[in-house]
Amino acid sequence: MNGLQVVVPSSGGLRLTEKERDELGVTPFMPRRVLTVDQEVAQMMTRIRAIPTDMAKYLFLRSLRSRDVALFFEILKAHTEELLPIVYTPTISEPIQAFSHCFDGTAGVYLSIDRMAEMPRLMEMVKARYAEIDIVIVTDGEGILGIGDWGVGGSEIVAGKGVVYTVAAHIPPERILTVMLDVGTNNQELLKDPYYLGLQEPRATGDLYDAFIESFVAAMLHHYPDALLHWEDFGRDNANRLLQKYQHLFTFNDDIQGTGIIVLAALSAAFKRIQADIRAQRIFIYGAGSAGRGIAMQIKEWLVGEGLTPDEAERSFYYFGVDGLISGQRDMAGLSLAEAVTRIQPTVLIGTSTASGAFSEEIVRKMRQYCEMPIIFPISNPTTLAEAKPQDLYDWTAGNVLVATGSPFPNVHFAGSEYRIAQANNALAYPGLALGAILGDTNTIDTSMLSAAAVAIGDFAATSDALLPSVAQLFEVSLAVAKAVAKTCAEQRGEIFDDNLFQQRLAAYIQ
Repeated sequence: MNGLQVVVPSSGGLRLTEKERDELGVTPFMPRRVLTVDQEVAQMMTRIRAIPTDMAKYLFLRSLRSRDVALFFEILKAHTEELLPIVYTPTISEPIQAFSHCFDGTAGVYLSIDRMAEMPRLMEMVKARYAEIDIVIVTDGEGILGIGDWGVGGSEIVAGKGVVYTVAAHIPPERILTVMLDVGTNNQELLKDPYYLGLQEPRATGDLYDAFIESFVAAMLHHYPDALLHWEDFGRDNANRLLQKYQHLFTFNDDIQGTGIIVLAALSAAFKRIQADIRAQRIFIYGAGSAGRGIAMQIKEWLVGEGLTPDEAERSFYYFGVDGLISGQRDMAGLSLAEAVTRIQPTVLIGTSTASGAFSEEIVRKMRQYCEMPIIFPISNPTTLAEAKPQDLYDWTAGNVLVATGSPFPNVHFAGSEYRIAQANNALAYPGLALGAILGDTNTIDTSMLSAAAVAIGDFAATSDALLPSVAQLFEVSLAVAKAVAKTCAEQRGEIFDDNLFQQRLAAYIQ
């Protein structure tokens, strides 16, 4: 470092007092004026809003985080609704795809399968840098959002998830570890890219893949035995399989369980809104991958808790996958999506297919003919892959529809009124779930905790115009979820939940 390249410590920036600047030896390398936190946040927001594209804003914020992490989170906490779509979905899909061409030292751990034998040594290095970790977020980059296999670019999605943990639940960022497990890629664009930064060979599968995952899990447990293991954006063939294999650990899959929580919260709010008979519902899930199955699993658990038998709950569901309708009835084989909807007449239509525009005007108008108030959730991410646009759904049903989407959409204008659209954003669920589990002294994530989280979100939305709280309420929602989960943990141990103790532990932990 020479005299013209002094790096201002990340703990202060322009907020450093004169005394702090002298103590750090940076006084002659900084402008004269000392700013307050609010002034620096306002100054930065002026700069961010002047940046012309969301991708450029993302890169600016990523750079800011690397040099002043405290200011980065102050800005995001103060302007969550405006900036969360920049640092997370939908914008994050762009830097994921451009990862190798805009890499600037993105923080995180990168472990590649060709160095599996070195896993213990490499994880010793990780432990030396990150001594105390409460959450480990891991991906192999195969099933990222709705855009598929982007290899080592998956490091951006786990970094984004880590940011959301801190913004939503104020979990200290230094206690979150993000890990990219590089097992290769089947993305031909990346395999041919001379600048691709990951392992440039086809994805490992089978026993070799499983051995690599096992070596990582073993090393992680050795160094961080009490940490929550958060699986993120694994491919369809591995996501549920790995969750089942390691479910005895303190582990959670956001794509399966987190999505299930937030969709259940929206659905229960919709049922309350129209006073629906839950026994009369026909729930049609378009997209039978890990997200669709996770949603169904969570809703079925809730239906059983509401009084249905497991068989009754199962009979409420219909699945339409890449090969068409998944049904035991032979006369339904080979039906198109529109034909299946006409035949089954669902009351609830949920999209996890990433098939843009799949919920066509024909399908929606047909649904409205037999259903007084259709419930339609096009939740595929990013925005460009949503099965329908909320404005179209309102237009096609004359406003008689209840909607939740996966990505943010603008408010709908219909018949002289304006309607906020609920975003089924997992950020409303998983940060509070993790915080509640940490403060609740548990070493597992079970269905009762997931249901408690969903109910807490649904109750929070009861006073909202939309089916879910807004992103502007993210912190308050996360605290409500955390309290509900911690209470469930106490009840499972046969203890009486002590709210005062919870509040004390919460104040000592979050930032």
